[in-house]
Amino acid sequence: MKYLPGKLLNHLFPSQREKLLRRIAGPPLSDENLIKMFSRSKFNLEFAVVGKDTHGKANTHLRLRDFEIPMSGGLYAAGFVDEFSDYYIPDKEIILYRSKEELADKLKYYLAHPD
Repeated sequence: MKYLPGKLLNHLFPSQREKLLRRIAGPPLSDENLIKMFSRSKFNLEFAVVGKDTHGKANTHLRLRDFEIPMSGGLYAAGFVDEFSDYYIPDKEIILYRSKEELADKLKYYLAHPD
């Protein structure tokens, strides 16, 4: 199946979009299987930007996923958001990155040092 960019997906009717996404990604996971997926994955990546404000500044915020993955025992790499330091010790409990280059460096490090 050919990849469809997000903007094209948004033009599909919801039922068409759901069918296509299920073909690409499979059905939704149960809570138990979601926890298993998080804990078995080498990395769980998060991209913190959820949009931009009227001045072009990136909007970021914490999500439930930011807590689900570490509680499941998964290795979590997340885009830097100041609020993370209220809940985690950065780069000890979760991996934080500020650029794609920093993310690549940290992922290479953790792949070479799985402990």
